[in-house]
Amino acid sequence: MLSALCWALLSPLALAEASSQPDAEHQVYGPLVPRGHGMGAPRHAHVHAQIHARGRTINSSVTNTMLYGRNDMEPDDRNPDGTPYGPLSYVPGCFYCPSTDDLALEGRALLDSLSTEKMKTYMRKDIADTLRNQCVFYTSSLTAPSPQYLSRGAAEFSCRKGKMSIWHLWPNKAMERAELQYRDFYGIFDPGWLNSIVPLPKINGVPATIVYFENMSEAIAQSCSGEVVIITQSPRNMKQYVDGTRGENIWKNKERPALEMLWRRKVVTKFYVVDYNNMDDAYEFNIATSTLTTGFRVSANILASRGELENRAADCSSSGLDSLSSMPGDPFSDSYSLFG
Repeated sequence: MLSALCWALLSPLALAEASSQPDAEHQVYGPLVPRGHGMGAPRHAHVHAQIHARGRTINSSVTNTMLYGRNDMEPDDRNPDGTPYGPLSYVPGCFYCPSTDDLALEGRALLDSLSTEKMKTYMRKDIADTLRNQCVFYTSSLTAPSPQYLSRGAAEFSCRKGKMSIWHLWPNKAMERAELQYRDFYGIFDPGWLNSIVPLPKINGVPATIVYFENMSEAIAQSCSGEVVIITQSPRNMKQYVDGTRGENIWKNKERPALEMLWRRKVVTKFYVVDYNNMDDAYEFNIATSTLTTGFRVSANILASRGELENRAADCSSSGLDSLSSMPGDPFSDSYSLFG
């Protein structure tokens, strides 16, 4: 019966019903950013719909197949009668909005729901395609007493190079303001859907807010492939971020371990450390030892000949940087001790 219900929802008639234009009061267009199959996601295209009492708001998750109607699809990418899904010129909802189940949760239940695997499903990009040779991480700032956090510079570097930092991969404050169905995944300290996590007690000694950002960081780290960039003010002393000198931090506990595992599996093939204070200086990096591979800067000519770290066109108009907290500390790089 469940199978029959699923096919009924995916039938041409059901799709036609889902594609009917809502009235002006209930416009729910979302950007047509195609999502691929992702990690562990089912291959077949699917639609999840929730019909509300007033009007229709539909939370859709639609694959490339449904958006573009390829003709080279395998049987499970077709309608029951064997015909391919047609392209959808209008898709209600969005692909990376929180589910109604998550929106109904608060506090520890919400935090537990937003696991690393769940955060992967809310990414704005198709991780199988867009995170190859595009992951950028950064360490905490060394400047005291008023640190110049590296987040903004790392995000700007990512855009110049056609790469992505963690600030680019989830819906943000600007999107939430523009469309009611979106939620800001970075604004945990602002009043809103995530704020009930903030007052929670520590979990295994880690502030609850950091647990949330750990899951987000681990989601991107586990999704990288090819070359990876780490931006830091101390390229020749990366060990300080993992030996306890800089306290407990997300690079030490989540990002570096996930990246090392992918490197040992030959999914990630190369690491570069880029000097934040002179971003033309890049060094090859050994993730296992947290040291530079040779100690010598990689020349611009070699990087250009490899086609690596070159400037590329990128859309830098949408990031989560507007949600940077006014409180001291960057949760993606600084010591956990700054957050309670």
